[in-house]
Amino acid sequence: MNKVSVVTVSLMIAGALLLPLQGSSSANTVDQIVSPQIQSSHVKAKRIIDEAVKYKNIPGVIFVSSNKGSKWSYASGEASIYDNRPVKTNFTFRIGSITKTFVATVVLQLVDEQKLNLDDTVEKWLYSNTNTVLAGMIVEKVTGQTYDEQIRERFIGPLKLSNTYVADDFSFIPGEHARGYHKLDGKLIDRTETNPSWANAAGSMISTGDDLNTFFIALLGGKLLEPSTLEQMLTGVETPVGNYGLGIMETKLANGVTIWGHGGNTPGFATFTGGTLGGDYVQTVNINVMPSDINTLTLSKSIAEQLIKSSSK
Repeated sequence: MNKVSVVTVSLMIAGALLLPLQGSSSANTVDQIVSPQIQSSHVKAKRIIDEAVKYKNIPGVIFVSSNKGSKWSYASGEASIYDNRPVKTNFTFRIGSITKTFVATVVLQLVDEQKLNLDDTVEKWLYSNTNTVLAGMIVEKVTGQTYDEQIRERFIGPLKLSNTYVADDFSFIPGEHARGYHKLDGKLIDRTETNPSWANAAGSMISTGDDLNTFFIALLGGKLLEPSTLEQMLTGVETPVGNYGLGIMETKLANGVTIWGHGGNTPGFATFTGGTLGGDYVQTVNINVMPSDINTLTLSKSIAEQLIKSSSK
């Protein structure tokens, strides 16, 4: 039996973490009527975001959160280094490897529909081993539709993710968006227009903070997968960045709260989306430079620790 034949579907979608798609501020915010304690936590979160822009050489940061349906968002910095246009919380951006969570969820829904078995060998469906790209190919083999058609049919339509796109091979970013930069030798090079087709099922999608939060609320809230299948998704292996399951990873906050999510680094943008199991709290942080002087997971954890109480573990 050759090497391909012993690689199961579950191992494949647990494959790579982040592709080497690798991730005065003008600020706008949405503050609802909240308690003084929550207002204080918002002030601290804003300070963390503003300092990231000011001291970490990041053009702009977008932050969007949902706490039991109560939304709060904040953006700081510039959408372009040339015209001082501010970033806005509703901007679209490339999400890189967060695409993997969408693809993994399609695969796991096929398991729930008994069209696929996580113990199936890759050999049963194809004779290759390219992690999530291969998972996308298996989706097509099983359903007769491409992975992007399945994502549109299963998630974008039903969840009303009106600003989420599977980019395929178009190089532009739909909707209002920031310029995306690549740092090289201390200089920022514009990488906004990039053909993502090389990333395929592992990183070709575009979305917004609100749409990503909506998807993760549904996923972590048990609305997309059967309970036993979601449990399998969250069962993973230890890696340098935490416990990595099937297209999703576990991150522990200093206050003991566990966040489940995924990061995405791609030319021009770095993003992390994650939330608590049950979907009560979900947040997205995006920056418009990659690589940067701060990791989006690190920034996301710092903000989350201000906004989530330990009682929500």
